[in-house]
Amino acid sequence: MAKNRITFTDDFVLKNEQVGIGTTNPFATLTVVGDTNISGIITASSFSGDAFNAYPFYSGITSSVFASPTGVLNPVISFPSTAGKRYIVHSINVANVARIQPAGAGATVGINTLAGAVTSLTIDGVGVGYTAGDLGSPTNLNVSFATTSFVGVGTTGDPAYAGITSALGYITSVSGGAVTGVAITFGGFGYTSAPAVTFDPPEGGGTTETGTAVLTLGEVTAAYLNVPGEGYDEPPTVSIASTTGTGAVITADVDSDGKVIRLNLISRGYGYSTNNSLGNNEENEVYISQPPLAKTEVGVDVEVDRIPVGGGSSVSSYLAFDVPIPVGGVLEVLKQPAVMNPGDVLKIRGIDADGSGLSDAIDVCISYEETNSNYIGYGTATPANVGLGTAIDNIGIISATTNPVMVQSIRLTNTEFVGDYDVSVKVITGAGQTFYLARNLMIPSFASVELCDTPKRIEAGSYILMDAETVGVDANEASTIDIQVSGRNIV
Repeated sequence: MAKNRITFTDDFVLKNEQVGIGTTNPFATLTVVGDTNISGIITASSFSGDAFNAYPFYSGITSSVFASPTGVLNPVISFPSTAGKRYIVHSINVANVARIQPAGAGATVGINTLAGAVTSLTIDGVGVGYTAGDLGSPTNLNVSFATTSFVGVGTTGDPAYAGITSALGYITSVSGGAVTGVAITFGGFGYTSAPAVTFDPPEGGGTTETGTAVLTLGEVTAAYLNVPGEGYDEPPTVSIASTTGTGAVITADVDSDGKVIRLNLISRGYGYSTNNSLGNNEENEVYISQPPLAKTEVGVDVEVDRIPVGGGSSVSSYLAFDVPIPVGGVLEVLKQPAVMNPGDVLKIRGIDADGSGLSDAIDVCISYEETNSNYIGYGTATPANVGLGTAIDNIGIISATTNPVMVQSIRLTNTEFVGDYDVSVKVITGAGQTFYLARNLMIPSFASVELCDTPKRIEAGSYILMDAETVGVDANEASTIDIQVSGRNIV
């Protein structure tokens, strides 16, 4: 069988085993300069060069931006205002990184302390004439102390010491007519200086003993919750930092919702500084452990600020509005690439479950390429008609009259908090015929819907129209749906 052969003419050049067509200086195995018409299938292992980049939305990604947006719609990318350029955003990847301790999640605790208590006394040794008949007992108190300045122990909710306002004690041993031992049965509350000590005189007569009280400041009398906190899987620990006190033990209980509901004063301790005039003391710092790091559901807003067709002030419209990202989740905002124009600004922020701005919640990776002005991108936040190309009164934006348009993306975003909304997107042909790309399509709250799974060709003279075709008319309808359209003029 005869093989097909190329017959070289003046238009062909064979040089260094390289074939040139339309050129005398081939630089590859086959170099073609000029238009090429091939009937059949081209198979290749890879493609490169301007010819392939001209194919709609080839991922010739040239730039990427990594950012951690705050809770404010700040610019993440401001595209250069270079005439004749367009920017195809291929990916806006948003990761929920809010494994953080939410503000106010930890409980806070306060304590009440009283002033000093008598813990012991020194015996002056002046007593004479004491005998075994002068020994006391817990029911026979024969050593008394000056009344504490604290008033109202019985009203503090502490029944164990209700009505008692001073220290109590008794003689435990005598020897040679002198008092040799004293027991303190109750140290009292609220002493700011050592109280006077009074011994009962010896029954058989003699010299009454005297002594000096030894004061130790501060028992913890109550621990109370300022804030119950949230997110506790197990009861937190409570501790008091003090340079003077020791021995106070406080535990906590939590409920099934992860809130601290109760503090338990196990031991009052002693030696803690007294309260100041505000009822607390800065020296007694109380600490309660924080709950474990919380994983938080967050959301994202992606806004485009761009000059509308025909000029004027920049218009803000959303690619994504309050779209939720699950705990530990990742969101790819774009199902189809989006075209940005010179001077367009892409703004992103993280939000919490209530729609308020949330910093340190999301990380973003944006990948895009720079291309030529054959690519077109439009967006609007108004209920007006939306199309491609040239503005026409009462119609909106249509494709250029001389060229068809390849529509790569039609994106509809519900920007309302109050509910789901219907919207219709239709094509009006140059002959005046109407065809729907979507009719009465329900866009849920916080949803962003991409109509184009594959590109759509709109012929010259046709235009795209967006209508609200709800059954009832809602007062909010005029601002419910934002639309973003991206495509390429076919030239």
